[in-house]
Amino acid sequence: MNPHNLPPQDDPNYKETWDLTGLYQYKSSVDNDAAWNSFISNKTQPHSTPALKVTRSYRTWISAAAAVVILAVGGFLVWSKIQQSDSVLTAGVKQTNANEIITETLEDGTTVTLNKNTQISWEFNGKNRCVTIHGMAHFEVARDESKPFIIKSNLGTVKVLGTGFDVIAYPGENQKVIVHHGKVELSSESKETAILTKNKKGIIHSNTNQITVETLQNANSIQWADGKLIFINTPIVDVIEAMEIFFNTKIEIVKNENDRFKENQTPKYTGKFVQGEDVVLACKIVSKALNTNILPANATVH
Repeated sequence: MNPHNLPPQDDPNYKETWDLTGLYQYKSSVDNDAAWNSFISNKTQPHSTPALKVTRSYRTWISAAAAVVILAVGGFLVWSKIQQSDSVLTAGVKQTNANEIITETLEDGTTVTLNKNTQISWEFNGKNRCVTIHGMAHFEVARDESKPFIIKSNLGTVKVLGTGFDVIAYPGENQKVIVHHGKVELSSESKETAILTKNKKGIIHSNTNQITVETLQNANSIQWADGKLIFINTPIVDVIEAMEIFFNTKIEIVKNENDRFKENQTPKYTGKFVQGEDVVLACKIVSKALNTNILPANATVH
């Protein structure tokens, strides 16, 4: 305020203010230059997205890392399982000659009795147990529901979980499967399938590859092991077939006018033969017991 209405230059307060103002150095020119230079510099630089500051949760990072580890480990275990399933874990081959019958225990606990002139080979992996056979063998399969037991021949396949049965699969002849206990699935190369249970006999015919099934009175009517061939009330047709395998020779029925064996009859034989016994003598024994006449194919009828 100017209470004395003096001119500004004569007012003591005004003069003091003016003098203090003269001591202040105005910075606008310096600040403006700096601002202009900064503006020009930013304008000449390429446009860029302003950096965003991201705050990551330590717990979230740990969870994500754990998920990645679990997926990686799981994938590795699946891959390892597939590799193990397809890879061979154990394998082998066994063969008999014309004068021996042997019993072999496989790695899974399955026992196989090989008849004469028989060969088996096997490969077990993580998925199944596969056996290939040429000849005749009796199997007592150790049960393992996770690994089916599969037997292959030139005509078809036998698939089981655990059971006892005979397989007769000589090249050029019908394949036969006789079930003593349990259940098996018989399949031919032509994709026919039959389920066989106790006392059932499945036949894959070599000329047609079709399957027929017969019912037996007793699947154990023929027993062979330890160099013995045992018949228990066995039909003559089955007797002859078993003797042909046991003696490794063809046997035929020789008929004459005095032969009391008729086509519509089924005589049955009970008896035992041992390794090394003469086949001609064995045929005479059966012939006398059944009132018929059987001989080796190359023998002379007396």
